Amino acid sequence: MSIVISEILSSKGFKWITFGWISFISENIILSENRDYIISNVGSDNYMIIYSVLSTLASSSIAYGYIRHGRQKGLIISQSRGPISLFAGFIFQTTGLIISSQFIPKIQSPIQLQSTIGSDINSIFQNITNLKKIDFKLQCPMDFKSKSKVTSDDPYGVERITRHPTYWALGLISLGPALRTIYINELVMFGFPVVYAAIGGTHIDYRYKRGSGGYLSPHYESLTSNLPFVALLNGKQSWNDLRNEISMSNALIATSLGIILALRKI
Repeated sequence: MSIVISEILSSKGFKWITFGWISFISENIILSENRDYIISNVGSDNYMIIYSVLSTLASSSIAYGYIRHGRQKGLIISQSRGPISLFAGFIFQTTGLIISSQFIPKIQSPIQLQSTIGSDINSIFQNITNLKKIDFKLQCPMDFKSKSKVTSDDPYGVERITRHPTYWALGLISLGPALRTIYINELVMFGFPVVYAAIGGTHIDYRYKRGSGGYLSPHYESLTSNLPFVALLNGKQSWNDLRNEISMSNALIATSLGIILALRKI
């Protein structure tokens, strides 16, 4: 066991990637926690410069470690991953893709069919042979007029899954390759985003409840959860409301992409 640990710790890819992720998470938490104090002393512009420089340095360590020493390199976990690991990777990654797909406008057909004797789809198909009764109208493939959140204090769409959808979308997407890889370096590379989502989301809740940089109302907190699906599983949120509020076309495209990535083992 000590030999294995020694081999892992001696890996350049492991060290660069792990150091980068720990640094990235640490500097985000430290700067975020002391946001008001730092801004009061150096100003908001300099605060953002410090934030950007430290985040860039940490990200560079991650990128260098993975590209130069980590990609399909290092200690092998096993010669192949089992079906449970592969299936779990597909579920997690596809879930993350579905969540992220809701950040863009609803995708729709660029051609809209309109029947002069009715607007429902049955009228259109019943008169498909009579083109004079059917109009073809071009429209934007993205529906920028789709339903939006009613009030800022009520969860809507993927916020019913987690109140930090951007964090968890990245974390869940990364779990796909993390559970499919046979290399320890890649496991660390793609496993850390879910750690960042859990820690980052928790810290944002803590900071917002103090009124620092944002606000988390007791009402919104009581109806949502940081960890994905907890509010849905304990009955605080409705599965029917979630289904009605998300874009199913976007979710279908995301699911198709998840299948492709799983088959290509990306």
